[in-house]
Amino acid sequence: MSCGASPSAPAAAAARAIADVLERSEPACRQLAARGRDHVRDERPRFEPTQEAEDRLIGAFATAMMSGDVDALASILAEDAVLYTDGGGKRLAALNPIFGRAKIMRFIEGTKTKRALPSAETARPARINGLPGFVLRGDEGVETIAIETSGERIVALYIVRNPDKLRHLSS
Repeated sequence: MSCGASPSAPAAAAARAIADVLERSEPACRQLAARGRDHVRDERPRFEPTQEAEDRLIGAFATAMMSGDVDALASILAEDAVLYTDGGGKRLAALNPIFGRAKIMRFIEGTKTKRALPSAETARPARINGLPGFVLRGDEGVETIAIETSGERIVALYIVRNPDKLRHLSS
């Protein structure tokens, strides 16, 4: 649609419905949608961390994880970080993503005794789905943590505890 062109009837109806749900104006919702389409079209990563910055964060994460230093972990998480866990119904894990550093830290504190997060006797650095991370071996078996960084902070943690997905790492 070019500037000044009126939106199609279905698009106008969708904008009205979205505006009602979000309690915003139709033009504001159309602008949000246009920005979203532009961002998807750009197909560029939001952040391009240097290898040095990524290595520093991964090292700090490893130190915090192995020592159990939750304050150190909190200091390297982005304010809007996300934690994804997958226990496959066979190991404890969060059922939904956890959004925000404060909520992630509350989850970690609340699960220390429940073992919903990995603990490791050994942690081996690894690339997991293209991200830096660790393969952990502990008394419950193999688990993985993949870490997404912005160069300055950790923006997402992907923890897989599901033994069915990690069978290939068990040997």
